[in-house]
Amino acid sequence: MSSTLSNQLETLVDDTTPENVNLKVRVLDSAGQRSSESLLGADLCVVLDIEVAPLIRVRKGFLVQAKRSKGSGLAYKHPNEIAQDYGHWLWRPDAMMEKSGIITLGNPSELLATQCRDMLQVTPASYVWVYGNHPVAVVSAKPVFELYARPERSARIELGTKRLDDFFVNAIDCFIGDPAIVAWDTESLLQQCRIRRARFGALVSVDLPTRQAADR
Repeated sequence: MSSTLSNQLETLVDDTTPENVNLKVRVLDSAGQRSSESLLGADLCVVLDIEVAPLIRVRKGFLVQAKRSKGSGLAYKHPNEIAQDYGHWLWRPDAMMEKSGIITLGNPSELLATQCRDMLQVTPASYVWVYGNHPVAVVSAKPVFELYARPERSARIELGTKRLDDFFVNAIDCFIGDPAIVAWDTESLLQQCRIRRARFGALVSVDLPTRQAADR
């Protein structure tokens, strides 16, 4: 992950995070075959701890793989370059935010597809952040991974995006995030991967016995 993206993220966190939100960002180590990134596919693990009231608390997280635009098969299109009017934006009372643009994607690189697959095995709350000389654009890892199976030389697909600040607003509003991701250490994340790979599940139902009138 580039220092440019790290600086943008730090500025965003400092400027927009409410006092009742504790946001932790871990940059995963990437050196070596047994590094956290090689095991989990992610550059970042983000955990949000939101205390709405003394007895109401929400903890959740998500994974991120960051890629530079025009690399790994990804390319950013500015809203002015889009024929259809479907760039995402978030309306705010004080301003209408600039649209976020789109990501065009042919066949993602094998590395990016593998990274998306590995993240999705940990949590469905996995995303690709595309950065460059434009606002950071956020797309879900799921369609990126699924596009890898397309035939070569397929026509490019356009994916709608969220701006990074809109993405965090949605996360704090509880539209984004996985409540199973509450710890960011590698072993905890790998444990989620093992749980989600389970071949069988069990549903346990417990019925309380009906109490007799004499017991009341």
